[in-house]
Amino acid sequence: NKELLASFTRGKQLFEAKAGCFGCHGVNGEGSKIVPPLNESDWVTKSPERLSAILLRSLDGPITVKNKLYEGNMTMPSLAANNEITVTDLADIANYIRNAWQNEASKVSVDMMKNIREKTKTQLTPFTVNTLKQASY
Repeated sequence: NKELLASFTRGKQLFEAKAGCFGCHGVNGEGSKIVPPLNESDWVTKSPERLSAILLRSLDGPITVKNKLYEGNMTMPSLAANNEITVTDLADIANYIRNAWQNEASKVSVDMMKNIREKTKTQLTPFTVNTLKQASY
């Protein structure tokens, strides 16, 4: 799909530069001792809405990824608060991490990202695993 490939390519550039995701998650999406991996993570590949909400409003607190508990005291930055990152950029980043490395998942559209941005606009603090579940993401 040419459209997904173009989005993926833009997302890779954003991940590795402007958005700075690689600084914590690593260029190969493997994370670190305190930051969870994106590669082969159900948090990335299962629900595009949940991933969109996390990218927009951030995530804090313990999370289990690939059967490992990450209790790091780092809060992922909210990309919605970054005026230099557009909704299209967010969809591109999502498409990159959902299909990079060993990940393979459906496309995140700009319209979906806009919809999740609107639905989460009152989320003024980072999501936690529990608040994501309560919001049905």
